[in-house]
Amino acid sequence: MDKLARTVQHPGRAAAGAGNVANYLKRFWAVFGSLAGVVGLYLGAVQVKLTVAFWVVVAISAFVALVSIGGKWLFEAHAKLRTYPRLLERAAQLETEVEALSDALDASKDEREAALEAGITEGRAQIRGAILSSMTEPPLLTLLGRFQEVFVLIAKYESSRPYPRSRYLVVGSETGEVKGSVEVVHVDDTKKNVFLKCVDAQNSEFWEHLASRQGYDASPPVGVELARYDTSDVAVTNAGANLRPTAKGLEVQG
Repeated sequence: MDKLARTVQHPGRAAAGAGNVANYLKRFWAVFGSLAGVVGLYLGAVQVKLTVAFWVVVAISAFVALVSIGGKWLFEAHAKLRTYPRLLERAAQLETEVEALSDALDASKDEREAALEAGITEGRAQIRGAILSSMTEPPLLTLLGRFQEVFVLIAKYESSRPYPRSRYLVVGSETGEVKGSVEVVHVDDTKKNVFLKCVDAQNSEFWEHLASRQGYDASPPVGVELARYDTSDVAVTNAGANLRPTAKGLEVQG
């Protein structure tokens, strides 16, 4: 009664046990039938003296079984071997692209640092030029010329001697339009001449025209004059981008 009660209490366990027995019997008869068939074939081959054919059949059967099991793996391995050179080529290409990108990032970083340093240097030059410009009267433009192979404007001062590295605005006498900015690069105290190079060609056509006629007409530009340099005026007139642009035929050096 206790055993029956345990069976009733655990019907799933009983069903699992019955299933295991059934599976065992299936496997047993399959193996038994296979072995019996092999033995029968072997004995038949011995009787007719065809054991060589029996072993040939066994070998072929083993090979077919191996191919059926490992055929997919062999196919995949063959496909991988065929694509391996392309994978290597793609890996090398990606490595080259990564190196190029890294070099580009380094170059961009260097350019940013150089631009930042140039901006700081230019900002200091503007402040210094404005301070020195405020200490003297702007000289009077008299000639076009060259100084140390650089195109310059030549002005003359009376009693107020400009300081080297002072900056002045080149503006229209009537309109007040800013043509650009110049900086004092040399002062000739004997002749009271002041040599000024362009450091910001805001109106590039104006400066190109002056540079192109300097060789045959050294007269000063008409309708323009020098005015005191002011950083706030420069920021407004130059749209906050005082980068000292260059123009063809005009040697502008900062």
